[in-house]
Amino acid sequence: MYSERLTGSTNANGLLTMEIGSGTVLSGVFNTINWPSGSYYLKTETDPTGGTTYTITGTSQLLSVPYAMFAKTAGGVSGGGAFSIPYVNSFTNAGNLFSITNNGDGTSLEGINSTTTSSIAAVRGIANNTAPGGFSSGLRGINNGTGGLGIGAWGSQDGSGWGVYGVTPAGLGVYGNSSAAGYGVYANSNTGTGLNATSNNGIAASVSI
Repeated sequence: MYSERLTGSTNANGLLTMEIGSGTVLSGVFNTINWPSGSYYLKTETDPTGGTTYTITGTSQLLSVPYAMFAKTAGGVSGGGAFSIPYVNSFTNAGNLFSITNNGDGTSLEGINSTTTSSIAAVRGIANNTAPGGFSSGLRGINNGTGGLGIGAWGSQDGSGWGVYGVTPAGLGVYGNSSAAGYGVYANSNTGTGLNATSNNGIAASVSI
């Protein structure tokens, strides 16, 4: 599939280190080798004098590791991506399967959808079990700041739609709770209505102490 010639010198311990793919090409194209397609073998021929009269030869199979096989198919997405899209997989793990930490001023994870189709979502979270544990959530926002202007989850809309929308057949569409002296739900408007409640066949708003 590929052949090249490399030259170098050993260190004080007689060890010679060379990088495959960086030598003088004799035949083939290194970057076009389809590594996952089957077994490959490495044949080395050595001339201790530095010439081309090879007296030491050896052949061994190239054995891959899972990370190397994944890197071959994952690194070629344009724009600096790390996955072949679409990427679908399933694992069972008690910890996080995907974690990104951004120590700068940008966003750790961003989803953008530019279509005009109804009911699309830029980012979607699904709790798939029909009987999940208490306080399970499809999507959760956490802000560990202790200041007065932190936001756990932020919803906004540029037009006359909804910044946050919640729906349920018999539960609570949107629920807010304060564990201390704060507000469970706070409503404010600069020029319109701070809070508007309607019901088609029930109670528009219920307030109790």
